Parts: sequence; structure tokens; C-alpha cells
Amino acid sequence: MQKQTNNKIISDIWKTNFEEKFERFFTVDDIKNFSNLSKDKSPIHINHSLALKRNFNNIVVHGCLINSGFSYLIGMKIPGESALLLEINTKFHNPLYPNEKVIFKAKIDSVHDSVSCIKLKLLASKDTGMKVCSGNATVKVFI
Repeated sequence: MQKQTNNKIISDIWKTNFEEKFERFFTVDDIKNFSNLSKDKSPIHINHSLALKRNFNNIVVHGCLINSGFSYLIGMKIPGESALLLEINTKFHNPLYPNEKVIFKAKIDSVHDSVSCIKLKLLASKDTGMKVCSGNATVKVFI
């Protein structure tokens, strides 16, 4: 039999509708570094003239680079260092361009004590309010 050392449950700490957010900019250097790391060198991410020909205003920030903002929120803020990301689903609505401010939000949608998980709603939007990316995540919480 396993000895119980802690009677806490995650709903003692994390409540539905709790929200964290932060903002940042992705630079051309961020995009180049991510292209090199991921090996995703699709022209819309690295070739300005081609991106313009494809009706974008500039090169486009990679979707997975945008998702890294959610990784920061989950791994460092909500729930933070006690998190293990189990699942993330995102949908991209509008392109994000270099040096545009993007605001990331994660909000607790539900808390599941029986499996020590929380479900989050995710949103990334430009400071104009334009939605860039939305989705949800399931996160294991260790207490």
C-alpha cells in the first residue's frame, strides 16, 4: 500500500475561471532561430517577397512558435512548475507578423481532482483584439 503524504487536492489551489496572461513580440531573429531549430523553412516564414505574393503583409510567425507562448504560460504560470502538458489543441485564425504585440491568455475551464488535471482555454490575440490562435489544453498538476 502506498503511503499518503499529502491530503491536498488540486481544487484547493486552482479554481475555475482563474486566468493568467502575458504579452510579447516575435522578432525576425526569433523566426529565423525557430526555422533553424525546427527545420521548417517554408517560404512564407523566411522569404518576404514570396509572403507578399501569397497575400500576406510580411513573413508569417510559425504556428508552433506562437504555441510556445502557451507553453510558457502552462509551464511557468498556470499551473507553473508543477505542470505536465498532456494535450494541446490550437486553431489559427489570422497570421501574426514579426514585431506585432501578441497577448497570450490561459484560463482554467475545469478542475478534475480525481485525475489531478486542469483543462485550460487558450487565446492569443493581437493588441488590436484580432484573434490569432485559440484552443484548449489538458494539464496534469503535481502537488
